[in-house]
Amino acid sequence: MSEMLLPYSVAMCTCNGERFVKEQLESILRQTVLPKEIVISDDLSTDNTLDIVETTLKESNVSFRILRNKVRLGVGNNFLQCIHQCSSPIVFTCDQDDVWLPQKAEQMLEVFRENPQALLVFSDGQLCDENGEPLHETIWHGLRISAKMAQAGDWFSYLLRGGYVTGAAMAIQKELSLGISTIPSPWLHDEWLSFSAAIKDGVLAYPEELFLYRQHGRNVMGMKKLGFWGHVKRWRNSLSEIQETRGIKLRYYQDLESAFDNELTKQQRESIVQCIRFLEESQGLAKKKKFARLTVIARNVLNKAYGRFSSGFFSVLRDFARSMLL
Repeated sequence: MSEMLLPYSVAMCTCNGERFVKEQLESILRQTVLPKEIVISDDLSTDNTLDIVETTLKESNVSFRILRNKVRLGVGNNFLQCIHQCSSPIVFTCDQDDVWLPQKAEQMLEVFRENPQALLVFSDGQLCDENGEPLHETIWHGLRISAKMAQAGDWFSYLLRGGYVTGAAMAIQKELSLGISTIPSPWLHDEWLSFSAAIKDGVLAYPEELFLYRQHGRNVMGMKKLGFWGHVKRWRNSLSEIQETRGIKLRYYQDLESAFDNELTKQQRESIVQCIRFLEESQGLAKKKKFARLTVIARNVLNKAYGRFSSGFFSVLRDFARSMLL
């Protein structure tokens, strides 16, 4: 089967990852289908990360290159640089602290082989603690991705309402990155690439848990298993954070509308415009009198904006609570 699969590169970004990077690299070197190359882009590590990388990879038969940044690029643009330096048609983006299960690459390459229109494929993964012990939670469950959603494939709508596809779970056709020269702050590479692919209807979800997603307290984008009261606490905390969060999302979607203007379908453009209007109205609730706030909330319930651009009932409840407390 492997002879029929496209060659792939691994784009790994590092920054002070000495604690876990060896285990991650060794898991890549145990793949049933090995990469053509591993490209490492290091963002000014001050520990022994690069010594560990070189020692580990020199003992293998896999080609590798190390890019040493002279200035810190940040996660998004460090990954973009790394992807651009890869030579294979398929690129797996790879964190420095996870663990790939042995058939991860082979299974995802098979998905690309069977679906040549796919620009980005992402899988599920298992959460584990810093010692690799299972947390009995999956990424998809934590991100509220269901099998039904995976079959429907409407990833543009999912992303627009605040969904997320983690770079640790994805592989892309390199062509997806070719028209991208920079990733605007505060976007991350996986957010920008997944939106770019979703706009072109090129995202495909593969419902298998293919890697261990390590949670150790220093993750750029971490997750953890929350019980009922954990969700209640997070919801309560979000009451004070919602203005800042929506301000960030506003900038996100304004960037998106500007950067992909020529690629958006009419329906996608209308959805982004409506999402921006929803966020602007939600941002402005604090400046309105109480009755006006409730009117805005009611209108956005009726036009289903909360379900399309936020977290549905919980977002309604949050805005109602804030309106009563302001």
